[in-house]
Amino acid sequence: MNYKTPVVLAIDLGTTSVKTALYDSSGKMIKLSQREQKLSFPNPGWVEQSLFDTYKLLIECVREIAPGIKVDAIVLSVQRGSTVPISSDGNPLTNLMVWMDERGKPYVEMIEAEITPSYYYQIAAQPIVTITGVSKILWLYHQAKEIYDQAEVIGNQQTIFLKWLGCEDWVIDESVGSFFFPFVIEKKEWSKELAQRLNIPIEKLPRLVKANEVVGYLSKSAAEDLGLAAGIPLIPGGGDGQCAGVGCGATESGIAMVNIGTSTGVQVFLQKPFYDPSEVYNCLAHVIPGAWDLEGNTQASGLAFKWFRDEFSSRNKNVDMDGSYDELVADANR
Repeated sequence: MNYKTPVVLAIDLGTTSVKTALYDSSGKMIKLSQREQKLSFPNPGWVEQSLFDTYKLLIECVREIAPGIKVDAIVLSVQRGSTVPISSDGNPLTNLMVWMDERGKPYVEMIEAEITPSYYYQIAAQPIVTITGVSKILWLYHQAKEIYDQAEVIGNQQTIFLKWLGCEDWVIDESVGSFFFPFVIEKKEWSKELAQRLNIPIEKLPRLVKANEVVGYLSKSAAEDLGLAAGIPLIPGGGDGQCAGVGCGATESGIAMVNIGTSTGVQVFLQKPFYDPSEVYNCLAHVIPGAWDLEGNTQASGLAFKWFRDEFSSRNKNVDMDGSYDELVADANR
């Protein structure tokens, strides 16, 4: 089926679900598909996902909504602090270390002692916390050195999924990158100074790209997996938080957004970087060119609701995902 306007396939690789949707050029959603995905907890404080399982769910979602439809571009929205070491042949060397994974906590404390939180914030415009990628990279360097050395690149979901879909390079867009590893936030580039002090070569990180640039084309093998035509342009998209801001219309100065997902984020659109005097809030690159956003986050909100649903809802969550939540809300309002 050919629509009168270009059709974009949007892929959201979320913490607890994979979603795909088709949009026309006006931003109207044509179709939506969603699958829940599991988190695993192999050790206290560790939170992981199988990237191969995520890819299988992606295939299911795309094949459900896109048969016979001409797709003109593919764009991603991803978790931002989630981290994976990747081999030269494109395979993950571990499961995805999900953003809420806290195995890198000792290295947060190391950064605080050796660099100091204030100095770090004045460069990166974000506090030193476990939910970003840097603590996970340091954990690999100090606790899994063989895997670290074997990795050609240490990247994000965005990095490996774009590669699997057909991108020839290892890339990460600025909005994800600014949460993943310390930036010089005003320039939207990796901080060479902090990378050197952390003993992490810049060459170990993906190449930074714009959220809206074409970075490759859907390969023949990926097209066969997804049931699409080969050669569709691949657009990096960006971090789930910044993408949500665009979707909510928080694209002008003074407009804020509250995004309640697995975690809750409060975000404010910025036309220039802002350094929080209390050094608590993140200033990140936006998916919109020439823009930034200011964020505060909680660790778990929707995730806590999901746990409550899994434990106490009488509905089959795999059959009626939304209904199981609606049941709990209705019970709470009685």
